[in-house]
Amino acid sequence: MPNRNYYAVEMGDFISTHKDPTPSYRRIDHFISVGDYKSAHNELIKIKPSEGVHYSEDFNYGGFAIDIGDGLADLDLIKEGIDHTRKALDQIPEERDEYASALFNLGSGLDSSFKQTHERIGYYAGHQDLEIIKSVYRKAISWGSSDPRPLVNYGNLLNGQLGRALEALEWYDKGIALVPDHALALANRGYAKYQMAKVVSKEAGLLILHEAYSNIQKSFEVGMDANPTKFFSQIASHIVSFYSDPSVLDEVIQCENALPEDKKDIQTFYTLFCYDHQLYLNPLGKRHSCEAAIGGYSGSFGQSFRKVSDTLFAPVQVELV
Repeated sequence: MPNRNYYAVEMGDFISTHKDPTPSYRRIDHFISVGDYKSAHNELIKIKPSEGVHYSEDFNYGGFAIDIGDGLADLDLIKEGIDHTRKALDQIPEERDEYASALFNLGSGLDSSFKQTHERIGYYAGHQDLEIIKSVYRKAISWGSSDPRPLVNYGNLLNGQLGRALEALEWYDKGIALVPDHALALANRGYAKYQMAKVVSKEAGLLILHEAYSNIQKSFEVGMDANPTKFFSQIASHIVSFYSDPSVLDEVIQCENALPEDKKDIQTFYTLFCYDHQLYLNPLGKRHSCEAAIGGYSGSFGQSFRKVSDTLFAPVQVELV
């Protein structure tokens, strides 16, 4: 699940001087947090910026529109949010912190748009839009912010669209290093572990699932918005179903040193390991090609990744409001 976008609830001179939309911002922020996207949209309509406004209004409107559009599966609203975010980026001085925040919002919007467009026909690692999204997230990350949100969303892109769970874990861990109690970094780390458990032996899978459960439970203790809470609650419940004695999950564990010291190049190790063991690299759906799973690899090397391994369990179906 992605992080919410940046928008100013109280940012002093960053809010337009000719009107104060802060009360509407707070109401929208509240409705998004409880998963009431229709009410959030009704409030959003009231603050739609006109032409020539201070860039803060395009920045805030764009961030809200992308989040609400994602919650409502409204592609047109997402695209509207992207347009306003681009307007803000054209005006925000690059030396301001808000420039990196707007870049993150843009990446989030493009990511949401891509998923809404391609969800029914599968994901494509070689799709040029994915490369654009990756580059936008990386540019936002390069600003060196202490906020883990860009790191987490980039990890989600790697895991969700490309099936590169091990590489995604690196980015979640970087986010957790910045903010150890960041709920979505922890929860998405758990979800990546949950995905990894599908392509290993049952014994190893149960150990990985235990750690996934611990990460997700810790994210609940920190607290999240309604929709991600519902999503990860269903994942946690599915994990519990694999244990004859669920009480063993009460012990918090942390798997360390998963890779040998001489195999720290995640992408190389991942692809070669799966090649050696004839593993299907992307466990997210049966329609995914192996080329999609390993991203930049193609040709005869990519064609070698054809055998689908026996998975520990079938993917769980999760419904979101």
